[in-house]
Amino acid sequence: IEPFAGSGIDGDPFIIDTGAKFDAIFGANADSDFIEGNHVWAVTQDITLPASYRPSQLVFKGTLTGWDLGTSSAKKVKIDIGNATERTAYTYATNASGSSQNTVVGGVFNTIGVATVSDLELHGSLTIGNIAAFAGGFIGSTRGGDKPVVKNIDNYITVNSECTYTGGIFGHFYRGT
Repeated sequence: IEPFAGSGIDGDPFIIDTGAKFDAIFGANADSDFIEGNHVWAVTQDITLPASYRPSQLVFKGTLTGWDLGTSSAKKVKIDIGNATERTAYTYATNASGSSQNTVVGGVFNTIGVATVSDLELHGSLTIGNIAAFAGGFIGSTRGGDKPVVKNIDNYITVNSECTYTGGIFGHFYRGT
């Protein structure tokens, strides 16, 4: 996938080294292959997301990790969402069959499915009115039945929300590790 270094697999992840690249991969206008392609993505240095960043409405499937290029191993890196105040809630299927739906909004991801997310330190603030059922500083919700793995995450995102369910990392964590 151009213009990202790496091949998107374990041991040779696609490299994310700027907020603009993160936005191109996971933002509202991202290609579905980026988000749903089960690729391995590595954030290799601290980044700040652009003020215009809006998470994609697609369900993230793949791996996102903090990464040290020198040692080719996990390393905690910072993602700063800034002072996020404008997010768009969207309706998503809370299960794989689509028989149940809800509204969600997240600071970095709206929804994750079969995914592994690790070794990240999150900073910034998220202010959301009463626009969704679930609001999360990092992830709005996990999709039911997909059992994502989220580990080694430090959250310093302040969330101010009028949504029904609100959390610092997740607005709703259906099931996973």
